Amino acid sequence: MRYELYQEGLALAREIGEREMMCLYLQNMGAEDSRRGNHELAMSHFQEGLSLAREMGHRQRMSALLANMSMVSVQMKQYVQAETYCQESLSLARLIGNGVRIGNALQNLGILESER
Repeated sequence: MRYELYQEGLALAREIGEREMMCLYLQNMGAEDSRRGNHELAMSHFQEGLSLAREMGHRQRMSALLANMSMVSVQMKQYVQAETYCQESLSLARLIGNGVRIGNALQNLGILESER
């Protein structure tokens, strides 16, 4: 049910051109896809959200989406790609001075190292 609500919200956000809400719905759908083991679909949603966040210059959302993408890449055993996403997330978090995002990126790097 939750996923269907995200889909409905995304459709409405697309209809009215609300890009920030589109990013949020895409991120939520990607997270749900990842929880369900649908890693390719999760990555697709995260990548679309990242493209929108880049267009808007929304660095915080970019950092969060890249962090999500890094963890999905770990689950897919794509460790080089995971590290690339994670390092970019960390760089953005440092650039905007978001301690929580910095900590999250460092934690993700630790998870990545333990999975290799």
